[in-house]
Amino acid sequence: MFIDPERKRTAGQKLVFVMPEGDSISKVNNSRVFRKVCARAGISPYRFHDLRHTFNTNMLKAGVDQPVIMKLTGHKTNAMFLRYSHLDQEMGEAAMSNLNGLLKKKAEGKTR
Repeated sequence: MFIDPERKRTAGQKLVFVMPEGDSISKVNNSRVFRKVCARAGISPYRFHDLRHTFNTNMLKAGVDQPVIMKLTGHKTNAMFLRYSHLDQEMGEAAMSNLNGLLKKKAEGKTR
């Protein structure tokens, strides 16, 4: 299967990944191709579905509001949103840095 990066979605196309003729790609074929691509890139083992987790987490890291992310991903409940959003070390460190900054400002305000 060849993926043309210049190809645009056609009017009414609901699927993101389609065959050149516009037919849907079977879940089995999609998973097989994705595993092969990951193996070639040396980043195995990943599942195609892992991209949803990565998208949610990266959107949070980019500062995108939760309702916007939920609209883009189609998540209707907070529980589902949280299932796909993950706190990584970088996000935890940034949160702690923000907290330290706030506490420092409060401490400076009390002593002055």
